[in-house]
Amino acid sequence: MSGGGQSAAATGGIAGVVALALMLAVGCGRSAADPEGVPTSGPKPRTTAPESAIDPAPLNAPDAVEPAAEEDASPPVAEDVAVAQPERNLPEPIRAFERAMHAVADCERLPDSIRVKDQASCLAPVVAARDAIRSPPALEGEPVSPEMVTALRELLADSLLRLLDDPNPTIVLYALMQNQPDFARDPATLARLQQLLESEDPDIAEWAMTVRFWQRNPADEGARLLALSVLESHRFDRVRLVACQYLGDPMFRGREGMFEILRARADDENDTELIRNCAVTRMGYLGGDEHIDAIASHLGSALRQAGAVQALQRGLASPKAHKAYLSWFEKHAAKADAIQWTAVANLAPPSPGAASYPVADGTRVLSKLVLSKPQSAQVRAAAVKSLERLGATAELRALASKLGAMKDPASAEVLAAVERAIAAAPPSP
Repeated sequence: MSGGGQSAAATGGIAGVVALALMLAVGCGRSAADPEGVPTSGPKPRTTAPESAIDPAPLNAPDAVEPAAEEDASPPVAEDVAVAQPERNLPEPIRAFERAMHAVADCERLPDSIRVKDQASCLAPVVAARDAIRSPPALEGEPVSPEMVTALRELLADSLLRLLDDPNPTIVLYALMQNQPDFARDPATLARLQQLLESEDPDIAEWAMTVRFWQRNPADEGARLLALSVLESHRFDRVRLVACQYLGDPMFRGREGMFEILRARADDENDTELIRNCAVTRMGYLGGDEHIDAIASHLGSALRQAGAVQALQRGLASPKAHKAYLSWFEKHAAKADAIQWTAVANLAPPSPGAASYPVADGTRVLSKLVLSKPQSAQVRAAAVKSLERLGATAELRALASKLGAMKDPASAEVLAAVERAIAAAPPSP
């Protein structure tokens, strides 16, 4: 084929794809007048049709020439009679999704709640219909083109925006909960999500906030300012928690003022413990070694101890940070009521090979906690689990011998936990 023929074929193929996408979008979704968003991922904003495709003289324009009425034309419609809107021309995958979402209203709810009782069975059709849009099945053995998938994802985003206006709050809630990455980032969607933050139902407000912050973008100043406002004054702590977690995202590490915002929340004795613990935890993901003391000062709080450990171990994750919390637990190993089992359960990192974690020091501190009679059996058993996660089987065997010599009931309970850990350990190579 000649170069001109190839060019014409390519142009025709592209035009065919665009025409198909526009055909699918007829009569649905956000209007062409809606301003376009600039998403970083997810459904892309739809562009308007080219000027040549738009009627330059609508019938209701002042200078438009109306066609002559036919003799058998229907009588004019009275001004106070509503004119039926044309039905949206949606492809079957979108219609199937909307049917599944509206069927959620028929599921049994929990008492005094908008949540459904059996989420797994109630939402299974929603998940299936949505996944068929995200990854459409092959048509006659041929995979669906990326352009078609993009068109369907855009229509799905339009459908979700409409569902946020449904009068049934259960449908609104599960539109948010089940489809977070499928929402568009255009101004109309973001504005509706922000409106839902003021919902009387804390579930809807929380999940509207979650969807709003689903995409992390440090350049999204509107999202950052919204999170600051919500953290400061929203009436539901669950919504404030989402804002706290967003503001403590590592993407803001080193940004001027961000660490201090969370530090002020962590130190505020008039704030709730849910928010204070979140602030302590997220401080570790924004600060540096110069902030170790500010975070470690919360290790003495029963309610914030676990958060401080996570901040130092997984947030800062530096040799100095590891030394700070391990030294504190070693110093307080023999002090009753000073240590919380939730913190001890995380004294070993989730992955044994975590960078910079001092395995020898961690093993030593945890072994002291296992043998410490002033600590509760729950704290001591949590230390056993952490040793197990470190793969310290040899140390566990040594502890079993020592615990066997202790005759108190709590030590016998801890010994049983050690024996289970040894039995579960992989065989030595």
